[in-house]
Amino acid sequence: MCSYFDDLGIRDCYASALNTGRITADEFKAINEFHNALLRYNPPGGDDWDNAKILADPAWHLVVAEAKRARKRLVDLTSDPDERLILLREACGEE
Repeated sequence: MCSYFDDLGIRDCYASALNTGRITADEFKAINEFHNALLRYNPPGGDDWDNAKILADPAWHLVVAEAKRARKRLVDLTSDPDERLILLREACGEE
């Protein structure tokens, strides 16, 4: 979570990236629901370190589903072969 929000500097939901032209309005729309789902997520018992409980949490499964939808939307937006390769590569054993 902190790698996504803090290391990427996107706590503002990509508003600065959109305003500076680093992402397009369509890219913003593609990622926005995932970003908000992740922002709203609270791990069971508030324990960010209990991986087993998080991975079993139905609320986490909804975040993962939204991430997959966002990834598909981003793939559909780009024709750049390198970007497509990055977006389509296998992540954590899933295609």
